[in-house]
Amino acid sequence: LIDYKALRGDPSDNIPGVRGIGEKGAGELIKEFGSLEKIYNFIESSKHGSIEAKKQKNKKTISDRIIKLLEEQKDAAILSKHLVTIVRDVPIEFNLKDCAFGNFDRPEIIRLFEEFGFKSLIKRLPSEATPESQTSLFGTETTPNPSLPRRGGGESLPLTTRNPSERRMREREGVTTIDSEKSVKNFLAAVKQQKEIAIRSYLPPDKGGAWGGCAFAWDDKAFFIPQKNIVETQGIASLLGDENIKKICHDYKSEIKNFDALGVKLAGASFDLMLAAYLLNPGERSSDLETIIFSELGEVARNESAGTDPENLTASASYIYKLKPKYAMALEEIGCAKLLTEMELPLSPVLYKMEKTGALIDRDFLRVMSASFAKRLKSIENKSFELAGESFNLNSPKQIKEILFEKLGVATTGIKKTKTGLSTAAAELEKLRGAHPLVDLIVDHRELAKLKSTYIDALPAIADGEARVHTSFNQTVTSTGRLSSSTPNLQNIPIRTDLGKEIRKAFVAPKGWKLISADY
Repeated sequence: LIDYKALRGDPSDNIPGVRGIGEKGAGELIKEFGSLEKIYNFIESSKHGSIEAKKQKNKKTISDRIIKLLEEQKDAAILSKHLVTIVRDVPIEFNLKDCAFGNFDRPEIIRLFEEFGFKSLIKRLPSEATPESQTSLFGTETTPNPSLPRRGGGESLPLTTRNPSERRMREREGVTTIDSEKSVKNFLAAVKQQKEIAIRSYLPPDKGGAWGGCAFAWDDKAFFIPQKNIVETQGIASLLGDENIKKICHDYKSEIKNFDALGVKLAGASFDLMLAAYLLNPGERSSDLETIIFSELGEVARNESAGTDPENLTASASYIYKLKPKYAMALEEIGCAKLLTEMELPLSPVLYKMEKTGALIDRDFLRVMSASFAKRLKSIENKSFELAGESFNLNSPKQIKEILFEKLGVATTGIKKTKTGLSTAAAELEKLRGAHPLVDLIVDHRELAKLKSTYIDALPAIADGEARVHTSFNQTVTSTGRLSSSTPNLQNIPIRTDLGKEIRKAFVAPKGWKLISADY
């Protein structure tokens, strides 16, 4: 194996090998000669016409091309064999008994796993690692990740030391389900005594089958209200829409959307953990609750939609409530508290209104454009078949390779190779523009086909009955603070090409209104 790798190389370990000798060639040489040294001995003896070479003349041969490659890259081959050979004579004192597995320091292991982000390994730790029974994932001795990153990834911001009781989320007083007139009355009375409450909702995709509802949390208390009770109980709906009852969320916009789907207004948000995490470190791509919980507490949160137990949802609400003071303090430290409360948080309901309203498109305009693109694509196909001398699939990389590089002999200098051979990716074909008329046609065909399928035909299909396309506007994706658009990504419509500009004309204003383009 090491001789084979010395010839073939191993890109995954940066082993050069002998360029020009592939898997098949390397395998045949090793089968024939047995080792790298014997191959070079054979080449050397053949040069000098030794008796040994004459004896083997009729048995073993190496082509002139391979001999040249081996001679030119002899140093690389020898180095490659050295690199792939495991060193087995290191003086290590080894005692099998020392390797016997026993108890381990669970809190220290968790701290280490948190430091390196080994989220999945924490899940796999045995529940009891030491003689002392562990009632939760955390001991009281360690304080993992006691800081949050500064905006832009600078010096860390110290946070308050975690209280052990804060970290034993599973030891709280338990979950109370609010599903009776008496429990609603007691719950509403308790809420009025609180300065802030945390909320977390979940609506199942299949509203008829799975559970859904909203969790409320403060201090060590957690409550769950089933979906039907939110709608049918007037007091709960009033609570959610009351501006004076301050609510801590994670992703305020999604919460507004969930309750709006139930016909309930949500107002009074005072803090958004997701937006706070983004403002503290806009370079991080993920501000989801699971990541925040793991980063701050080392706890691996379960998916709220898993199973039919609302325990997961109430746990999330409890985490949101407990983490809010730390994130609020960190925002104050860097002077971004007002940015959250006066800019980002008030923007969330505005963005939701934009998403719900949608962007109006001209279906007739796109239908005409689709027919025009179809004609242009057919014309390009016919011209391509004439140049190739045969018909082929312009969407097949394999057939394009065969036509361009094998049949027409288009030069491949500078073209990247993949596992299946020469690449025909868009970036690679751009390098070949002008090398043959067929290349230009294939590139044009790809651009037209992509625009047609991704936008011209797709936009009318995803528009609602009023011809409006509903995208999602994301506040926490770009590191620059700009919004991003997804499902569909309307920002990806080309603006610099004439074709892209044509597609943008499909977005129109209702009669009597105008579209305004503005920059800040």
